[in-house]
Amino acid sequence: MTQPKGSAAASLADKAQIAILEAQAAIDAHQRLVHESGLTPQACIDAVRHSGGEAAVAMVRQEVGRTLRALDEKMERDVMHRPAANRPLSRRLVNRGV
Repeated sequence: MTQPKGSAAASLADKAQIAILEAQAAIDAHQRLVHESGLTPQACIDAVRHSGGEAAVAMVRQEVGRTLRALDEKMERDVMHRPAANRPLSRRLVNRGV
C-alpha cells in the first residue's frame, strides 16, 4: 500500500524538523561546554605560544587554513555532485514544466 504524496512530504518535513531540533540541541550543548570550560580560540593560541613559541603558532594557523580550505572544497564538491533529487521523474513532468 502506498501513502499519498502529501503524507510522504509531511513525514519528510517532520523528520527534517526533528533533525534540525536535534542539531540545534547538540550545538547548544557544545557551546555550553565550551563556555563552561573557558576554552576560547585565544586561550588555545596562548597555550600553543607558551609551549612552542611564535613558530608553533604560525604552524597551527597554517594547518587550520589548510583544513578550512579542504573542508570548503569538500562541501563544494558534495553540493555540486550530489544526486539530483529534484529532477523530474518522467517525460510527462518535464513537458508540464514541473
